Amino acid sequence: MKALHIIVSGKVHGVSFRAFARECALRHKINGTVRNLPTNEVEIIAEGDEQNIEQFISEIKLGSPGSSVAKIRTLDIGMQSFADFKVLK
Repeated sequence: MKALHIIVSGKVHGVSFRAFARECALRHKINGTVRNLPTNEVEIIAEGDEQNIEQFISEIKLGSPGSSVAKIRTLDIGMQSFADFKVLK
């Protein structure tokens, strides 16, 4: 199992990116959270099998329709044992 703190930069606010991230997480069996940051970036906490995390990040890089992902930064973090994947306000 692996846990990552992910920051997504680019045009990711107002384009259903958080809902897109949740759909990707469910598809790849990832638990965690996603939320908009006041810096116009999106923060994702993702936990799951390492291969599933890699597939999740690959899909996130493509972005939702209307979004434009410019950069993704990741940092390994400790497991927080999320039960599911939630979109935070």
